[in-house]
Amino acid sequence: MKQNGVGLASICLLCTASIVALVATSSLMAGKDNQIKQGAPLDVSITSKKITPATYKKAQELAAKYKVTLINKKSQRISHLALANIEAGQLKISQDANTANYEVLTLPLADYNRVEGTNYHLRNNELLVYATDKKVKLKQLQIKGKNYRVRMLSEYKYRLGDVATLTGLYLIAPDAKSAQSLLNIPLNETYSFDLKGTDQAKKNYSQAASQQLKGRNSENFVTTKVEVSEIINQFYGGMLFVGLMLSVTMLLTTGMIIYYKQVSEGYADRARFKTMQQVGLSLAETKQAINSQVLMVFMFPIVVAAIHLCFALPALASVLKLFSMYDLKLLLIVAVTMLAILIIIYLLIYSLTTKVYRRIVNAD
Repeated sequence: MKQNGVGLASICLLCTASIVALVATSSLMAGKDNQIKQGAPLDVSITSKKITPATYKKAQELAAKYKVTLINKKSQRISHLALANIEAGQLKISQDANTANYEVLTLPLADYNRVEGTNYHLRNNELLVYATDKKVKLKQLQIKGKNYRVRMLSEYKYRLGDVATLTGLYLIAPDAKSAQSLLNIPLNETYSFDLKGTDQAKKNYSQAASQQLKGRNSENFVTTKVEVSEIINQFYGGMLFVGLMLSVTMLLTTGMIIYYKQVSEGYADRARFKTMQQVGLSLAETKQAINSQVLMVFMFPIVVAAIHLCFALPALASVLKLFSMYDLKLLLIVAVTMLAILIIIYLLIYSLTTKVYRRIVNAD
């Protein structure tokens, strides 16, 4: 073990780096559908201070032109986001993105009930709160000196203005006036819908809508699922490619280290095995001794790499939250899958190099 210490440590570090890179980038790709859904819950979303009848009319005209049908229409009012911190149960608006913990948006209860199909009721001192991070649990919240009793929501499927870096906090107030006064931020109107038609027709409509539904003075902000999908696929696909390239490079380096270590150890051990065979050690016993000893030594790096991965998972989870990925279960599934693949590759390398070691040891 002493003579193999440096080589085994190098192998362990390379295996750990490979598995961490693979888990991080593969988790993003595995969760990209959820990211797309968060960025664009419906196929087309229009946000404006006031959505005019002309915008509704133009949306229908484009649908007729591109042979699609507008379905699952949703309208709601929601504020711009505000950066904030929560300290001792008090919500404080922050102007510094580096120190803020939450991105807060407000909306009226009637709008939430309408788009989600629910029937909640609130008193004047109550708020419904939805947090994108399920670990956030609030019972009381003080805003501008007023105390509110909080009822946490487990779901908000058609939320807009979803965040990418901080935990999103949606405050649902009893009415529009109180929703606007919570943070003193005016409410915008939104109009969202899905498209029914062929994939190409929906893509053509989405591309046209991005330009033609902005309005004469670009007063409307248009988000389409097609655009969000393209951005996420390009970004996450690039990251996955980099992660794969780094992992393959490190695995090739690992294989080379194991190979040359086996070769050098084979030449060093050949004389000792020859002596043992001369005093009665059979070839079968030689093979068994080589397999057991080499397997024991070379399994240490992969075992330690797996332990390192367990300690790295909380850090990975924190990093992935910057990309609005809060699915810990998905992260664990990807981690176990990538670790299993790495072990299979590692054992394959071990098997091939051990054959080289045996040939050297048993050579006349």
